[in-house]
Amino acid sequence: MLAVWRFFGCVVLAGTAVLRAGAAQAASCTVTPSAMAFGAYDALSAAPTLGAAPLLVQCQYTNFFELIFGFSVSFQVALSAGASGNVANRLMQGGPDRLFYNLFTDATRTVVWGDGSAGSATQAGQITVPGFQGSGQQSFTVFGRIPALQNVAAGSYQDTITVTVNY
Repeated sequence: MLAVWRFFGCVVLAGTAVLRAGAAQAASCTVTPSAMAFGAYDALSAAPTLGAAPLLVQCQYTNFFELIFGFSVSFQVALSAGASGNVANRLMQGGPDRLFYNLFTDATRTVVWGDGSAGSATQAGQITVPGFQGSGQQSFTVFGRIPALQNVAAGSYQDTITVTVNY
């Protein structure tokens, strides 16, 4: 008898926006990440399990001058390593077991999205808001992949990633 184990993975993205030290305040920005639900993982399948989640950066004016004349904000979006402590080898935990996965900047899942360490990349963005508009936004997609054929126990697995926007 062949048993097919099903696993459910979820990566929780939690956001923060950080103004660079020494930079003049030009707008106020927030990040709104979404959880990435991979759904069922079949440990016997030779195909990886893929996921994707939206991430939104929004900036608004902070003073009357910016409201009247508009503003432009350049920023970098970084993702933490999560529980593994290494962006090149992220993992979800389910009790004592670990399910390896990673997050990427592109749909082909070739560029690891991290904090710039261990060969990972951050995502650059720019929001330009004309006068009297007040706020602007830019959306990104975080792409995920759980490699195939991992021998782990059935259950729920999760990791928490911190999203940081430096502007």
